[in-house]
Amino acid sequence: MKKHLQTLLQFVITIGLLWWIFHDPEKRAHMWEALQQAKLIWLLGGVLVFGGVVIVSTQRWRVLLQVQDIHLPWLRVFQLFMIGLFYNLFLPGGTGGDLMKIFYLLKEVPKKKSAAFLSVVVDRMFGLLSMVFLAFLIILFRFNLLMKTPETAGLFSVLIIVLGCALGALVCAFVVSKFHLAHRLPERMPMRGTIIELATAIETYSNQPKAALIAFGLSVTNHCILFLSTYCAARAFTDKLSLVDIFTVFPIILTIASLPISVAGIGVREKITEQLLHSLFLIPGSVAVLISITSFAMMALWSIVGGIVFLFYRPPGGAEHAKLSEMRSEVDALEAKIDHP
Repeated sequence: MKKHLQTLLQFVITIGLLWWIFHDPEKRAHMWEALQQAKLIWLLGGVLVFGGVVIVSTQRWRVLLQVQDIHLPWLRVFQLFMIGLFYNLFLPGGTGGDLMKIFYLLKEVPKKKSAAFLSVVVDRMFGLLSMVFLAFLIILFRFNLLMKTPETAGLFSVLIIVLGCALGALVCAFVVSKFHLAHRLPERMPMRGTIIELATAIETYSNQPKAALIAFGLSVTNHCILFLSTYCAARAFTDKLSLVDIFTVFPIILTIASLPISVAGIGVREKITEQLLHSLFLIPGSVAVLISITSFAMMALWSIVGGIVFLFYRPPGGAEHAKLSEMRSEVDALEAKIDHP
């Protein structure tokens, strides 16, 4: 019931934000004019560049799977990743893709269920660590710019708080792993399950520093390619934004949009993009919103490709696709087993 109410609230917030962004007819007219003048070559380039995100993400996950002695062909890992990408977009909650990846990976390696689950957990962890690393670089080189206005300073503060909390959870998980404290954590402790999962993953992957370093490098590369595709989206509408500018603001935008505020971050992402690009670089609101929508559309196109992959994917042994409720039940049972060592 709680999940349903949360999803309903996300839909209401999404609709409200979209109305707020698009209700002005003059703004819509400016957007339509900018869209008609968009440079198609940059839009196409952005779609192709985003393909690099898919390739690097697949390789990162494959490296993490190999640490767990799970050796699947690259193409099979690619299929599972694309299915996850599709459901991340079309299932409410933002983690539906992880559910699908875990469920179908369990079918691929039924004798290594815990290892399969942890590979997805640590995949997320490296994505988070690389974002913290990039945020640190922003602080070093663009701090004064981000403190330019109260609005941008506030959004930057939100980034620091969110990533700080996430980093705190990782540190806590490291301590739990180092001193084997999982069984001593109170049952009602906030984020108890997440911390235990991270601690278990850290314990598993700490013995493979080379693989961990490779995964971290791939994560940083992954974010850089993502921001490059966003730069292509920006160049389709304006030449007033540099690649450095995109690298400065989009870690903030994507981090805040990843919070479970709206459906798939829709509305939140566009409003923050509008505010940051206008405040820092004087980009018109109509163009800023188009940049956000276009960069999201590039990801959505690849997600649709993931849907096509899903149509042709068959679990091992010719098994039929399960119902979503059955998937949740199986993955939740495995997660509960890991959370209560």
